[in-house]
Amino acid sequence: MTLSDIQNLVALKLGEQSLFYPPEEVTRSGINPAQRLLCLVYPLLLTQRATVTVDADLPFIDLRQVLDTDGVILGNRIRTLRRVVMGNVSGDAPVHNAATDALHELRETTVQALSTRANDWMNKRGLIRHYWKWGTYWIGLYRRPIVATTVTFIYDAVPKQLVFDADEPQVQEVYHRVIAEIATGLLLIKEGSPQGERGLARIGDALDLTQQGQAR
Repeated sequence: MTLSDIQNLVALKLGEQSLFYPPEEVTRSGINPAQRLLCLVYPLLLTQRATVTVDADLPFIDLRQVLDTDGVILGNRIRTLRRVVMGNVSGDAPVHNAATDALHELRETTVQALSTRANDWMNKRGLIRHYWKWGTYWIGLYRRPIVATTVTFIYDAVPKQLVFDADEPQVQEVYHRVIAEIATGLLLIKEGSPQGERGLARIGDALDLTQQGQAR
């Protein structure tokens, strides 16, 4: 379903009250927040991969500047970093790193753990075996790569904003109607009582939160 299709579905659920809910409002306050909420509750619905090639002797990566599979800068759309793999595993057929023929998962470590090894750990060069995090978006590689090296990030993503009528949600189509239901609930909440309670109930049912004991 496209954004236009989901807008029409939400409009039907709201009783076609286009005066109170123009398409722009449905998208801004309903559909886009709905898809973010869906992926927040069920992060595995949008687990993605992105590759980056770092130059020799460059151990730092700003995840915000990495490109996704569509060639769009990730920005702050990485919610949780799951794995880091040496080589390119973004497709069905893994590709070994061209220079080193390496293809293996990097183990996470910390700056504190590395600093206990040696005072000059930052200057160590060789085969990369570990990665470390600094804040939310900075990744360091240990050791410093001696040649240009490709790594793949596997992460839970925040869905892209839907803007144009032909845009489609990144989650599988089976969940598009769920997004419409959540969006309807979010818009109803804005109306206050009693519609707000009904909207909250719709969201809980759509996300199956009652069965999980997270909503009443």
